[in-house]
Amino acid sequence: MAEFRLNEITNEQILIVESRLKRPKDYKDKEVVEKISFKENCPFCVGNEEQTPPEVYRDGDPWDVRVVENKFPILGREGAITGYHYVVIETADHSKNLHEMSEDEIYKVVKSFIKVSEELYKKQDVKYVQIFKNYKKEAGASLEHPHSQIIAIKRCLKR
Repeated sequence: MAEFRLNEITNEQILIVESRLKRPKDYKDKEVVEKISFKENCPFCVGNEEQTPPEVYRDGDPWDVRVVENKFPILGREGAITGYHYVVIETADHSKNLHEMSEDEIYKVVKSFIKVSEELYKKQDVKYVQIFKNYKKEAGASLEHPHSQIIAIKRCLKR
């Protein structure tokens, strides 16, 4: 369950979601950079689409970029704090990071941010949309496959 807490040092509201600790992780303890385009057990790789929730956005055929609901959302549809939480699967290539993409590939990722955000802002219960990316496990990413996230909430956080 999500809850707002006050950071006593900065006097900012922050969102805490303890249930996110239970999400799966596929990073190794000692990371070895292994450049592969497909990983059999990766839910974000082409051919494993049934392992993710249904798409809310897709670009390309079969796909270059997909956006799906997060299986382990920060925000749910029920409870005191509600909203939307999506995963932007930036590429079908398991190891191709944003800085390695072509201009066209980056354009498709950014376009997905814009299109999904526009749809979210049309909803009555959305006042704030945030797009973020956790790069590698040190930043909080739980899966290696390049992805970003979009959250939408009913109110803006106070600063």
